[in-house]
Amino acid sequence: MPLEYQGSQTHSARMTDPAQARANLRAWILTKNDEADPRELSDQTPLLVAGWLRSIHLPELILMLERWRGEPVDVTDLGPGDFRDVETIVSRFVISAREPGTGS
Repeated sequence: MPLEYQGSQTHSARMTDPAQARANLRAWILTKNDEADPRELSDQTPLLVAGWLRSIHLPELILMLERWRGEPVDVTDLGPGDFRDVETIVSRFVISAREPGTGS
Protein backbone atom coordinates (compact mmCIF):
# COMPACT_ATOMS: atom_id res chain seq x y z
CA MET A 1 0.00 0.00 0.00
CA PRO A 2 1.55 3.35 -1.01
CA LEU A 3 2.25 6.03 1.56
CA GLU A 4 -0.50 8.61 1.70
CA TYR A 5 0.47 12.22 1.14
CA GLN A 6 0.21 14.13 4.40
CA GLY A 7 -0.43 17.55 2.86
CA SER A 8 0.99 20.50 4.74
CA GLN A 9 2.38 18.24 7.46
CA THR A 10 4.69 16.61 4.92
CA HIS A 11 5.37 19.96 3.32
CA SER A 12 6.49 21.77 6.45
CA ALA A 13 8.39 19.23 8.54
CA ARG A 14 12.19 19.30 8.48
CA MET A 15 13.29 16.16 6.70
CA THR A 16 16.72 14.68 7.38
CA ASP A 17 16.04 10.96 6.90
CA PRO A 18 16.64 10.06 3.23
CA ALA A 19 14.29 7.04 3.32
CA GLN A 20 11.45 9.12 4.74
CA ALA A 21 12.18 11.89 2.24
CA ARG A 22 11.96 9.40 -0.65
CA ALA A 23 8.64 8.03 0.63
CA ASN A 24 7.17 11.51 1.17
CA LEU A 25 8.41 12.71 -2.20
CA ARG A 26 6.85 9.72 -3.99
CA ALA A 27 3.57 10.36 -2.15
CA TRP A 28 3.65 14.05 -3.16
CA ILE A 29 4.37 13.13 -6.80
CA LEU A 30 1.34 10.83 -6.85
CA THR A 31 -0.89 13.79 -5.91
CA LYS A 32 0.27 15.59 -9.07
CA ASN A 33 -0.73 12.85 -11.51
CA ASP A 34 -4.17 11.32 -10.94
CA GLU A 35 -3.98 8.93 -13.88
CA ALA A 36 -0.60 7.38 -13.06
CA ASP A 37 -0.18 3.88 -11.71
CA PRO A 38 1.68 4.19 -8.36
CA ARG A 39 3.32 0.81 -8.96
CA GLU A 40 5.22 2.36 -11.88
CA LEU A 41 6.85 5.06 -9.75
CA SER A 42 10.27 4.08 -8.43
CA ASP A 43 13.14 6.13 -7.10
CA GLN A 44 14.74 5.97 -10.57
CA THR A 45 11.65 6.83 -12.66
CA PRO A 46 12.37 9.88 -14.85
CA LEU A 47 9.87 12.35 -13.41
CA LEU A 48 9.68 15.05 -16.07
CA VAL A 49 10.46 12.94 -19.13
CA ALA A 50 7.88 10.29 -18.20
CA GLY A 51 5.24 12.89 -17.32
CA TRP A 52 5.01 12.29 -13.57
CA LEU A 53 5.70 15.99 -13.02
CA ARG A 54 5.49 19.07 -15.23
CA SER A 55 7.53 22.23 -15.01
CA ILE A 56 4.62 23.95 -13.27
CA HIS A 57 5.21 21.65 -10.27
CA LEU A 58 8.85 22.70 -9.79
CA PRO A 59 8.24 25.90 -7.76
CA GLU A 60 6.09 23.95 -5.27
CA LEU A 61 8.70 21.19 -5.15
CA ILE A 62 11.50 23.68 -4.50
CA LEU A 63 9.52 25.31 -1.67
CA MET A 64 8.85 21.89 -0.14
CA LEU A 65 12.54 20.99 -0.38
CA GLU A 66 13.48 24.27 1.31
CA ARG A 67 11.18 23.45 4.21
CA TRP A 68 12.62 19.96 4.47
CA ARG A 69 16.19 21.30 4.42
CA GLY A 70 15.55 24.22 6.73
CA GLU A 71 17.42 26.48 4.30
CA PRO A 72 16.89 28.01 0.86
CA VAL A 73 17.73 26.26 -2.38
CA ASP A 74 20.08 28.40 -4.45
CA VAL A 75 18.16 28.47 -7.72
CA THR A 76 21.17 29.92 -9.54
CA ASP A 77 22.96 26.66 -8.78
CA LEU A 78 20.27 24.38 -10.25
CA GLY A 79 21.13 22.15 -13.18
CA PRO A 80 18.95 20.38 -15.75
CA GLY A 81 19.32 16.98 -14.09
CA ASP A 82 18.59 18.06 -10.51
CA PHE A 83 14.96 16.93 -10.69
CA ARG A 84 15.51 13.84 -12.87
CA ASP A 85 14.14 11.29 -10.38
CA VAL A 86 13.37 10.77 -6.69
CA GLU A 87 16.87 9.43 -5.94
CA THR A 88 18.55 12.46 -7.54
CA ILE A 89 16.29 14.93 -5.74
CA VAL A 90 16.89 13.33 -2.33
CA SER A 91 20.63 13.06 -2.93
CA ARG A 92 20.94 16.63 -4.20
CA PHE A 93 18.65 18.43 -1.77
CA VAL A 94 18.16 16.30 1.36
CA ILE A 95 21.36 14.34 1.86
CA SER A 96 23.63 17.19 0.76
CA ALA A 97 21.85 19.56 3.17
CA ARG A 98 22.84 17.29 6.08
CA GLU A 99 26.54 17.54 5.22
CA PRO A 100 28.29 20.79 6.24
CA GLY A 101 29.50 22.84 3.31
CA THR A 102 27.61 20.85 0.68
CA GLY A 103 24.17 22.46 0.79
CA SER A 104 22.62 23.74 -2.42
